[in-house]
Amino acid sequence: MFLSRLGRRAVLGYSDSGITFDKIYLNKPKGYNKVGVLIDYILLNIPASKATRQRQKSLIKILTEQIDSNIKNNKRTRMLDLASGPARYLTELLNKRNRPYVEILCLDDNAHSIKYGKRISGSLPIRYIKANTFNLRHYKSLAQKNAWRPNIILASGLVFYYNNETIIDLFKDVFGYLDRGGIFIFDNLLNNPNKKLLLKVCVTTKGKPWDFFYRKPEQITGWLKEAGFTGMKYFMDKWKMYVIYSASKL
Repeated sequence: MFLSRLGRRAVLGYSDSGITFDKIYLNKPKGYNKVGVLIDYILLNIPASKATRQRQKSLIKILTEQIDSNIKNNKRTRMLDLASGPARYLTELLNKRNRPYVEILCLDDNAHSIKYGKRISGSLPIRYIKANTFNLRHYKSLAQKNAWRPNIILASGLVFYYNNETIIDLFKDVFGYLDRGGIFIFDNLLNNPNKKLLLKVCVTTKGKPWDFFYRKPEQITGWLKEAGFTGMKYFMDKWKMYVIYSASKL
């Protein structure tokens, strides 16, 4: 594992880092020798990695459709990405056609991810801020002062790291911060085909084994309804690992 670029990050405590996920998205095997490259290739092609790349493609598709819908309705897209990491998927969905109609704010508490995100986004309309994702009440008051409220809130790779109480509170905060007519898009884990491997060898930035909270759609949609959302939709990948949700604020 230590000979692989991806494996070394996992062992050294960067499993849950946004930069680690970016390496999975890029899908380019690298190592410290030929054996390391081979190990990297294997890690990048386990079901969990393939499902993660599919999640990225699905999010790009959903967000692109939402931006196109906003453009059609003469509505500017203001997107907030919670625990964004470098957010490569956002740089890939922006193009010459939709770029003038989009403003994106990315929040993450990891300085390295923020720096890396700024580098890969270049001149795109994406702003990165080092901030606590779970302090949305503060940003709600800030938005009122600056007349900036998101009509899309995105939370990819966030929900499955936290307990029920934390996520229930997050859903309520998101509902309060989201503009009326806006949409909340996020994912959660239903299962993980490589759960045992990740628990055995991967370490998080907090120095703990890489474990997650797995939840059924009925539980998630129930919390969304309690928070005030309507029009809940969801779908899962073919590995039955990730479930991607969307919910509206009328």
